[in-house]
Amino acid sequence: MKLIKYIGVGVVGLSVLFFIILQFDWITQLDERKTMEVSDFENRIEFEHEGNVWILNSSQSDTLATLPIEVADSAIEIRFGMMERKSFEPHAYGMLFIMPKKKIQSFWMLNTYVSLDIIYLDGNRIVSISDNTTPETKDLYYSSEPSDFVLEVPAGFASTHGIKSGDIVAWERIEE
Repeated sequence: MKLIKYIGVGVVGLSVLFFIILQFDWITQLDERKTMEVSDFENRIEFEHEGNVWILNSSQSDTLATLPIEVADSAIEIRFGMMERKSFEPHAYGMLFIMPKKKIQSFWMLNTYVSLDIIYLDGNRIVSISDNTTPETKDLYYSSEPSDFVLEVPAGFASTHGIKSGDIVAWERIEE
């Protein structure tokens, strides 16, 4: 009876060890995949025209601005955003972040070399704007209310076009 108990404990122990080894291998593969995706993304700093945005006044009676956008909807795109980009050249564009969860959003400017206006949206309504952010800092810029979309545009864009909280943002993705 004791022998069966020891064999059972040994089998369970080996099973646990085997499970841990499999998990370690899976984590290693995940880290390698993540590193590859990060390095690939860091090298992609050219603007990719993936859609267009229209910003309307709160009554939707006037279009305040239009511009082409790049869409950040994967975890890696959201993580890197405008990092490593030196300008908005060859023309002004925006980056629209489709956030995975509606909440108070926060962005920082680490490794971001251009000043931005960060426009926070609840659906299509602007809830707050962090304007003229300071490049290359760990300062956090928060939305004043929960938001599920964030639009980054060149610094001064919001004030130049009279964009404010309550205004409406409409956008479309260009089909590939």
